[in-house]
Amino acid sequence: MFLDFHTHKTVKEAGVQNIYNVILSEEALQDQRWKNQEAVSVGIHPWYITENRLEEMRAFLQEVAVLPVVKCIGEAGLDTLRGGDMAVQEMVFIQQIRIAEAVGKPVVIHCVRAFNELMAVVKGIKPAIPMIIHGFSRKPELACKLVSAGFYLSFGKDLLNKPHVQEAFRETPADRLFLETDDREDLSIREVYEKAAAIRGVSLEELQQITNQNYTTL
Repeated sequence: MFLDFHTHKTVKEAGVQNIYNVILSEEALQDQRWKNQEAVSVGIHPWYITENRLEEMRAFLQEVAVLPVVKCIGEAGLDTLRGGDMAVQEMVFIQQIRIAEAVGKPVVIHCVRAFNELMAVVKGIKPAIPMIIHGFSRKPELACKLVSAGFYLSFGKDLLNKPHVQEAFRETPADRLFLETDDREDLSIREVYEKAAAIRGVSLEELQQITNQNYTTL
């Protein structure tokens, strides 16, 4: 079984376990058919923080976080390019970490050009749950620093053609990695696994065992 750790695809590929990402928005609040998915992550994305509805979204997240279908909280996080006031982003991020801690579920993190801020927040509050950076696309040095700080890393489309991401993936410990398709409707998770297996010099079966075991550990 292939594990697609973070995807926006609503249609499941054969032989694939999807973790479907639900971004809390007006649409997600009104149309809750996502609860019929096999497994989801749910969170307040930094792009979609609306302060006038923030309490409603936080309360809704707290309510649905306990559902068995919700495997992770997020994507939550920080984005200096497109996310509004950083103080508000940090507050919402910490609120979601606390919700995740209350239900004992991991947090899937969106982080864009805010890794110093991210690590400062995490160092300050010392979360008691696993945290996964999704769509990691940075250099090996940052990957090493994040892994040393306790994060998992999930790799996707950039693994196919960016040498520095491939090197970061190669150097990430096996017990700290996941693979994903994110928002690429045209990308098969099998394609990601095939490239990833070639980069690490392992079989598809071994890589599947690695990611499935990591998911079980979470």
